[in-house]
This record gives sequence, structure tokens and C-alpha cells, in this order.
Amino acid sequence: FISRRSTLKYSPVAALSTFSARDSILFMLVENVYVDDKGIEHTTYFKNAKYNYRYEADGTGVFAKLGVIVTPGNGLRFGAAIQTPTSMTIKEEWQESGETHFTDSSFDGSEKSDPGEGEYRFNAPWRVNLGAAYTLGKIAVISADYEVAFYNSMNYKFNRHDASDEEIEYFQTINEDIRNMYGPAHYLRLGAEVKPLSYLSIRGGYNLATSAQIKEYDSDQDEYYGIGR
Repeated sequence: FISRRSTLKYSPVAALSTFSARDSILFMLVENVYVDDKGIEHTTYFKNAKYNYRYEADGTGVFAKLGVIVTPGNGLRFGAAIQTPTSMTIKEEWQESGETHFTDSSFDGSEKSDPGEGEYRFNAPWRVNLGAAYTLGKIAVISADYEVAFYNSMNYKFNRHDASDEEIEYFQTINEDIRNMYGPAHYLRLGAEVKPLSYLSIRGGYNLATSAQIKEYDSDQDEYYGIGR
């Protein structure tokens, strides 16, 4: 749109994200004949065995986003936003169980482990957005958007009082690997639309995304074009 006077808008956003995962593995064996080295078959009276692994994970996260839009006029518009890391609390539960069955049920057996559980927090990266757009009446629109995500700011946090030495070392190693292996990832998006006729629009765009891994220098580039009404 075209503004004849400069305006300034703030757009704070707070959001809540959740996820849940369920996984169960069932493994069964069915075999009741054993063949010795001489090729002679022997009945073992074994019918089957079952193994089950149950895993559940639930997570809840919160983040905030603060943005500003400036419209100085003459078809120009500028925007900027900063998004805090999504701070997510993740709770995990798991348990294993097994059963064996024989033709003589007196030999049947089953066992179940004590339920395991854990809780930790994960902080996603900081994100910063910058954008600009220019509108030439009803004829054309040109826009550019830049985003940077600081993946090296990701980290896991946990309660040291409830964690074992192995768990403390495990999370510290992961956080150190994140700092050493990841850096900022950059995203650039360019777009333009021209409307030479009232019923015809021509659009084109370009997208560039760099890798967040420090030792990865590859980037993804996409170009797109379109014609529509």
C-alpha cells in the first residue's frame, strides 16, 4: 500500500507450542524345533517370545516475537522483528517388558522393567528478520526479506540436583558439540510482481539458504516464476 505519512507499528507476539510422541516396539519369536550339528531335530517345547519397548515424550514450549513496521511513504515499507528462543520443556517416559511361552505353561515367564522417566529443557535458536518492500501504484511490487537464525545459541538445560554424573556429562557434551559445529544460518528471499494488464500478473522470486553447520559451505538456491491473474 502507499502511505502519505510516516507510521510506526509494533507487533509483539507470544506463542505456545506443544508436541507429543508415542512409540512402541513389539518383537516376537516363534520356534519350537532345534536342529543339532548332525541335522537331527529336537523339540524344545518353546512356543514364542515377545519383547515390548514403550516410549512416550511430551513437550511444551513458549517463545515471543517483537516486530516493527515503518512506512515512510512513497510506496516504501520497512520491517524488522526479533524472535526469542522457543524454551521447551520435554518429559520422557519409557519401559521394557518381555514374555516367553512354552507348550508346558509351567515354564512360561514374563518380566517388566521399572518405568524410566526424565525431564529437560531445550532452547531453540534466536531469530532476527529484516524486510523491505516497494509498491509502485498498482503496477509492481518488489520485496526483500532477510532472516538469520543463530543455531549456535541452541542448548539443553537440566536439573543438576536430580541428574547423575553420566547425564550431566552427556548434556554438557551435546551443548559443546552445538557450539563447535553450528553457527548462524542465513536466509534471503527476493520477490517481484509486475501487473502490465489488469487481468495479468507476472511474478518471480529467488530464495537463498545457507547451512548452519560450520564445516558445511553448501547453500540451497531456488528460483521461481509465475503468471496469473
